[in-house]
Amino acid sequence: MTSWAVIAAMAASPVPAAADIGRPSAADLNTLTVQDWNGTAVPGDSGVFAGEPIVVAQQDQKQEERRAKAREERQKKNQAQQNDQKKQQRQAEAKKQRQAEQQKQQRQADAQKQRQADAQKQRQADAQKQRQAEAQKQRQAEAQKQRQAEAQKQRQAEAQKQRQAEAQKQRQAEAQKQRQAEAQKQRQAEAQKQRQAEAQKQRQAEAQKQRQAEAQKQRQAEAQRQRQADTQQQRQADRAQEQRREAAREQRQQESNQQRRENREANQAQEQRREAAREQRQQENNQQRRENREANREQEQRRENAREQRQQENNQQRRENRQANEAQEQRRAAARENRANGGDRESLRQRMERDRRTEQANRDQDRRQRLREERRQEIAREQRQENREEARRRDRREEQRAAAIRDRREEIRREIRQDRRDERRDWVREEERRRDRYRDWERDYRRNNNWERAAWAGLGVFAGAAIVAATTQGRTTYVVDGRPLIVDEYPERFYWRADNYNVRDLNNGWTESVVIREDGSRVVTVIDNYGVPIRRYRVLPGGQSVTLFNNMPVWWGDDSSLDVDVGPVNVGIPYDRYIVEPSRAPVQVVYDTVTAEPVQQLDRAYTLNQVLYNEDLRALMPRIDVDTITFRTGSADIDDSEIGSLETLGVAIEEAVNANPSEVFLIEGHTDAVGSAESNLTLSDARAESVAQILTEYFEIPPENLVTQGFGEQFLKEDTAGDSRINRRVTVRRITPLLANDDQIAGLEDQSFN
Repeated sequence: MTSWAVIAAMAASPVPAAADIGRPSAADLNTLTVQDWNGTAVPGDSGVFAGEPIVVAQQDQKQEERRAKAREERQKKNQAQQNDQKKQQRQAEAKKQRQAEQQKQQRQADAQKQRQADAQKQRQADAQKQRQAEAQKQRQAEAQKQRQAEAQKQRQAEAQKQRQAEAQKQRQAEAQKQRQAEAQKQRQAEAQKQRQAEAQKQRQAEAQKQRQAEAQKQRQAEAQRQRQADTQQQRQADRAQEQRREAAREQRQQESNQQRRENREANQAQEQRREAAREQRQQENNQQRRENREANREQEQRRENAREQRQQENNQQRRENRQANEAQEQRRAAARENRANGGDRESLRQRMERDRRTEQANRDQDRRQRLREERRQEIAREQRQENREEARRRDRREEQRAAAIRDRREEIRREIRQDRRDERRDWVREEERRRDRYRDWERDYRRNNNWERAAWAGLGVFAGAAIVAATTQGRTTYVVDGRPLIVDEYPERFYWRADNYNVRDLNNGWTESVVIREDGSRVVTVIDNYGVPIRRYRVLPGGQSVTLFNNMPVWWGDDSSLDVDVGPVNVGIPYDRYIVEPSRAPVQVVYDTVTAEPVQQLDRAYTLNQVLYNEDLRALMPRIDVDTITFRTGSADIDDSEIGSLETLGVAIEEAVNANPSEVFLIEGHTDAVGSAESNLTLSDARAESVAQILTEYFEIPPENLVTQGFGEQFLKEDTAGDSRINRRVTVRRITPLLANDDQIAGLEDQSFN
């Protein structure tokens, strides 16, 4: 068969399917078994001539065309799929947009409904507040009318009593005149007899006077000798007292020096502890920085290793890609050469197998590339997670370290405060013992020398109207017109932070006590010959003088009565602002109460004793009923667990005193009706002193700004004769606006007290 016959036979054969492209049939393989490389046809095993190069070239061209057509179809199919995906994506985005708009409209509608509901609630709340305010105003108006009506009734009753008293006095005066007339007649008759008898007595009296004059001269001589002896004893006592004072001053100086040394040692120890804490914090910070640097280096090293690994993998991938491309190019060159020279069936089979292996290698390479990329991403995620965990661990360690440092610092502060309190307590106890010994001696001295001060009795605060009822722990109870009043010339609290203490006698029989504080300030108290404080003032380190109270101002001669009439008190503020209970009131209300002004305008100032003596006068100031502490029956002690409940009150008073050093606060003690009136009076005064001492020791409120007074069972908050926790209480109120701060003392303007 010639070449043209073979071409015709192949043209007449059917075209193979796309799946059979590149796969020759068995007949083709038998036909293409033998090839004459010189172009001469050689019969094969089947007796058919094969191996014409033109036939092979035509088959390769057709195969290439079919492959190109298949590639175009795949591209079109991929393009259609991409178009469908884009269309679906646009539809999904449009759907999301519509859903977002619907959600936005829904949220706007919900917000509109919420605003409408809130506005409705606000209007209802405003209406409710308006109704409550109107009801409150109505109740206040009714209460005001009720008080005015009661006051009118009271005035009418008093006027009626006044008229009845005047009528009674008129009748008594007329009866008195009648009795006086009768008595006058009787006296005239008796006077006649008396004159006759007096003439006789006159003669006898002259003789008696002569004898009395001689006896008087003798008594005067004896009194003169006694006064000289008393003067000599007084001088000796003064010298002994001066020696004791000098010894006491030396002892106080030694104790003060010892205290300063102990304070310096404590400060040095505290500074050492602080330095050790700072060094420890520095070491911990350095250790933390080293750990952070080491962690950063490790992290950077891991990142560098990861970069190198990725670089190596990329290089390996490039090499493999180049090798694959070179191999493919070689195969293509061999195929071209084979096609040019005409390959046999075996070469075609090998070429097809190499193509298949190449495709498989490319797929395997793509899969390995994807796996490597996924592994790198997983390693990066693990690295980020590890970094976050490490950061959290560092933050936790830092928080634990900071918490430990704070706890240690707070523990050191507590230890220092406790050491200071213990040292202060020991010093106060020793000072109290010395003061008690000196006070006993001074009272004995005054009791033995009252005859020297009798001339000044008319200038005393109570002017002879008081009766000494009792004296307990240095606090004397006077009864003035049936009402008790407790005074203390030297409160124990005054020796708080005192470096020195002096007492000197004034030329009018009074005394002046001076307490010198650590900061250089001086607290001066002038005391009369009965132990009643007349005036107290404080001299600041800068030299400014602040008067705290004056019990005998220059206008004392006109308004010297302790009993004053201020009229009915008109409380124009809410009840919960007039009587404040710290357990129920906000902190700001307590702060406002300790700086509150009187509930009504004052027409004058008053002495401290007038404020302590008159309940109506004290009622002009709002008060704080301290209900956060509980006193046991018959006890004035305060548990340590309850000291913290006084923090709000103590800080408020401390800030008020810092803002105005002349502030004075009255601490009132009260009891229930169990027990006798005398014991309850003493107990209530001790309760007031306990609260004042805590405010001074724990909240550093100067003791001269606190005045204590016990009222016993006079003012019960709960009207019951039995045991009552509510009645066992302490009340605090600001009395600065009520007090006279006149520096001059009535009747003694020329006396120097500085």
